[in-house]
Amino acid sequence: VLILAIALAKSIESVSDVIYGLMQKHERMDRIAVSMMLKGVLSLAVLGSVVWTTGSIIYGTLGLAVTWLFLLIVYDLNNARRVCRVTPFFDVPIMASVVGLALPLGIVMLLVSLTSNIPRYFIERVWSEQELGYFAAMAYLIQIGTTIVGALGQAATPRLAKEYAAGSEQQFKSLL
Repeated sequence: VLILAIALAKSIESVSDVIYGLMQKHERMDRIAVSMMLKGVLSLAVLGSVVWTTGSIIYGTLGLAVTWLFLLIVYDLNNARRVCRVTPFFDVPIMASVVGLALPLGIVMLLVSLTSNIPRYFIERVWSEQELGYFAAMAYLIQIGTTIVGALGQAATPRLAKEYAAGSEQQFKSLL
Protein backbone atom coordinates (compact mmCIF):
# COMPACT_ATOMS: atom_id res chain seq x y z
CA VAL A 1 0.00 0.00 0.00
CA LEU A 2 2.88 2.34 0.80
CA ILE A 3 4.48 1.72 -2.59
CA LEU A 4 1.16 2.46 -4.32
CA ALA A 5 0.78 5.68 -2.30
CA ILE A 6 4.30 6.75 -3.28
CA ALA A 7 3.59 5.84 -6.92
CA LEU A 8 0.45 8.01 -6.82
CA ALA A 9 2.38 10.95 -5.35
CA LYS A 10 5.21 10.57 -7.87
CA SER A 11 2.72 10.36 -10.76
CA ILE A 12 1.23 13.67 -9.69
CA GLU A 13 4.73 15.12 -9.29
CA SER A 14 5.66 14.02 -12.81
CA VAL A 15 2.84 16.15 -14.24
CA SER A 16 4.28 19.12 -12.36
CA ASP A 17 7.69 18.26 -13.83
CA VAL A 18 6.23 18.47 -17.34
CA ILE A 19 4.84 21.89 -16.48
CA TYR A 20 8.27 22.88 -15.14
CA GLY A 21 9.68 21.98 -18.55
CA LEU A 22 7.10 24.23 -20.18
CA MET A 23 7.97 27.06 -17.78
CA GLN A 24 11.67 26.53 -18.50
CA LYS A 25 11.00 26.70 -22.24
CA HIS A 26 9.34 30.08 -21.70
CA GLU A 27 12.13 31.18 -19.33
CA ARG A 28 9.83 31.47 -16.30
CA MET A 29 12.20 29.94 -13.79
CA ASP A 30 10.67 32.16 -11.10
CA ARG A 31 7.41 30.22 -11.28
CA ILE A 32 9.24 26.91 -11.03
CA ALA A 33 11.11 28.19 -7.98
CA VAL A 34 7.91 29.33 -6.24
CA SER A 35 6.22 26.03 -6.99
CA MET A 36 9.15 24.03 -5.65
CA MET A 37 9.38 26.16 -2.51
CA LEU A 38 5.66 25.80 -1.86
CA LYS A 39 5.89 22.07 -2.49
CA GLY A 40 8.82 21.71 -0.09
CA VAL A 41 7.28 23.66 2.77
CA LEU A 42 3.78 22.21 2.41
CA SER A 43 5.10 18.67 1.92
CA LEU A 44 7.13 18.83 5.11
CA ALA A 45 4.23 20.32 7.06
CA VAL A 46 1.63 17.86 5.79
CA LEU A 47 3.80 14.75 5.96
CA GLY A 48 5.09 15.62 9.42
CA SER A 49 1.72 16.54 10.88
CA VAL A 50 -0.13 13.56 9.39
CA VAL A 51 2.50 11.05 10.51
CA TRP A 52 2.68 12.68 13.94
CA THR A 53 -1.10 12.64 14.45
CA THR A 54 -1.87 9.23 12.90
CA GLY A 55 1.40 7.39 13.37
CA SER A 56 1.02 6.06 9.82
CA ILE A 57 3.53 6.64 7.05
CA ILE A 58 0.89 5.45 4.57
CA TYR A 59 -1.51 8.22 5.57
CA GLY A 60 1.38 10.67 5.54
CA THR A 61 2.27 9.66 1.98
CA LEU A 62 -1.36 9.95 0.88
CA GLY A 63 -1.40 13.42 2.45
CA LEU A 64 1.71 14.20 0.42
CA ALA A 65 -0.07 13.07 -2.76
CA VAL A 66 -3.09 15.24 -1.97
CA THR A 67 -0.82 18.22 -1.26
CA TRP A 68 1.00 17.77 -4.58
CA LEU A 69 -2.31 17.40 -6.42
CA PHE A 70 -3.57 20.60 -4.80
CA LEU A 71 -0.44 22.52 -5.87
CA LEU A 72 -0.65 21.04 -9.36
CA ILE A 73 -4.24 22.23 -9.81
CA VAL A 74 -4.05 25.55 -8.00
CA TYR A 75 -0.58 26.80 -8.95
CA ASP A 76 1.17 24.78 -11.66
CA LEU A 77 -1.72 24.39 -14.12
CA ASN A 78 -2.59 28.07 -13.79
CA ASN A 79 1.00 28.96 -14.68
CA ALA A 80 0.91 26.63 -17.67
CA ARG A 81 -2.31 28.24 -18.90
CA ARG A 82 -0.63 31.65 -18.80
CA VAL A 83 1.93 30.64 -21.43
CA CYS A 84 -0.10 28.30 -23.66
CA ARG A 85 -3.35 26.40 -24.07
CA VAL A 86 -3.32 23.24 -21.94
CA THR A 87 -5.26 20.33 -23.42
CA PRO A 88 -4.24 16.88 -22.24
CA PHE A 89 -4.61 14.03 -24.71
CA PHE A 90 -3.61 10.38 -24.88
CA ASP A 91 -2.38 8.99 -28.18
CA VAL A 92 -0.81 5.52 -28.01
CA PRO A 93 1.54 5.89 -31.03
CA ILE A 94 2.83 9.26 -29.75
CA MET A 95 3.29 7.85 -26.25
CA ALA A 96 5.15 4.84 -27.65
CA SER A 97 7.51 7.10 -29.59
CA VAL A 98 8.13 9.23 -26.48
CA VAL A 99 8.89 6.11 -24.45
CA GLY A 100 11.30 4.93 -27.14
CA LEU A 101 12.94 8.33 -27.21
CA ALA A 102 13.19 8.60 -23.42
CA LEU A 103 14.30 5.03 -22.73
CA PRO A 104 18.04 5.72 -23.24
CA LEU A 105 17.80 8.72 -20.92
CA GLY A 106 16.06 6.54 -18.32
CA ILE A 107 18.86 4.00 -18.53
CA VAL A 108 21.48 6.73 -18.17
CA MET A 109 19.68 8.17 -15.13
CA LEU A 110 19.57 4.67 -13.60
CA LEU A 111 23.33 4.38 -14.08
CA VAL A 112 23.90 7.86 -12.61
CA SER A 113 21.82 6.90 -9.57
CA LEU A 114 23.71 3.64 -9.15
CA THR A 115 27.05 5.41 -9.57
CA SER A 116 26.34 7.68 -6.63
CA ASN A 117 24.67 5.04 -4.42
CA ILE A 118 26.71 1.84 -4.94
CA PRO A 119 29.71 3.18 -2.96
CA ARG A 120 27.35 3.93 -0.06
CA TYR A 121 25.85 0.44 -0.14
CA PHE A 122 29.32 -1.08 -0.27
CA ILE A 123 30.71 1.02 2.59
CA GLU A 124 27.72 0.33 4.80
CA ARG A 125 27.92 -3.41 4.11
CA VAL A 126 31.69 -3.84 4.48
CA TRP A 127 32.46 -1.28 7.18
CA SER A 128 30.14 0.51 9.60
CA GLU A 129 27.59 3.28 9.61
CA GLN A 130 30.22 5.59 11.08
CA GLU A 131 32.46 5.19 8.02
CA LEU A 132 29.39 5.62 5.84
CA GLY A 133 28.70 8.91 7.63
CA TYR A 134 32.21 10.16 6.93
CA PHE A 135 31.95 9.15 3.29
CA ALA A 136 28.51 10.77 2.90
CA ALA A 137 29.79 14.03 4.39
CA MET A 138 32.66 14.13 1.91
CA ALA A 139 30.46 13.09 -1.00
CA TYR A 140 27.97 15.88 -0.31
CA LEU A 141 30.65 18.48 -1.00
CA ILE A 142 30.74 17.19 -4.58
CA GLN A 143 26.94 17.12 -4.72
CA ILE A 144 26.75 20.78 -3.65
CA GLY A 145 28.90 21.81 -6.60
CA THR A 146 26.93 19.59 -8.97
CA THR A 147 23.66 21.12 -7.76
CA ILE A 148 24.89 24.68 -8.32
CA VAL A 149 26.29 23.94 -11.77
CA GLY A 150 23.12 22.03 -12.73
CA ALA A 151 20.87 24.89 -11.62
CA LEU A 152 22.87 27.42 -13.61
CA GLY A 153 22.82 25.16 -16.66
CA GLN A 154 19.06 24.62 -16.46
CA ALA A 155 18.45 28.33 -16.16
CA ALA A 156 20.63 29.15 -19.17
CA THR A 157 19.67 26.26 -21.49
CA PRO A 158 16.42 27.71 -22.94
CA ARG A 159 18.08 31.02 -23.84
CA LEU A 160 21.14 29.24 -25.25
CA ALA A 161 18.89 27.07 -27.43
CA LYS A 162 16.99 30.11 -28.73
CA GLU A 163 20.17 32.02 -29.53
CA TYR A 164 21.69 29.02 -31.29
CA ALA A 165 18.53 28.33 -33.30
CA ALA A 166 18.33 32.00 -34.30
CA GLY A 167 21.96 31.94 -35.46
CA SER A 168 22.94 34.65 -32.97
CA GLU A 169 26.50 33.47 -32.50
CA GLN A 170 27.63 36.53 -30.52
CA GLN A 171 24.73 36.40 -28.03
CA PHE A 172 25.18 32.62 -27.71
CA LYS A 173 28.89 32.97 -26.90
CA SER A 174 28.22 35.85 -24.53
CA LEU A 175 25.66 33.87 -22.54
CA LEU A 176 27.78 30.76 -22.62
